[in-house]
Amino acid sequence: MIIAVFGFLISGISSLAENLTSRFSDFQSMSSYIKICLKILGISLATQAVSDICKDCGESALSSLTETVGKVVIVILVFPIAEKLLELSVGLLS
Repeated sequence: MIIAVFGFLISGISSLAENLTSRFSDFQSMSSYIKICLKILGISLATQAVSDICKDCGESALSSLTETVGKVVIVILVFPIAEKLLELSVGLLS
């Protein structure tokens, strides 16, 4: 039952990602950042779902670990966006 729900969610998220990617295809320079943001959204949703399942099963330590790993992965994915923002801010200041 849970696998069917996750399968349904993943198919919905993938169709949403394809729709958003096609809508933002005019912004070629931004498409890689949009993909990163969609990955972050997917990771945060999956992490929250797994964390909630762990909490429901009484595994609070595993739930906390899952949330921590999700946050670390999101921080790693944010680095290219932060780098580009720093480049833009330095360019504006000079």
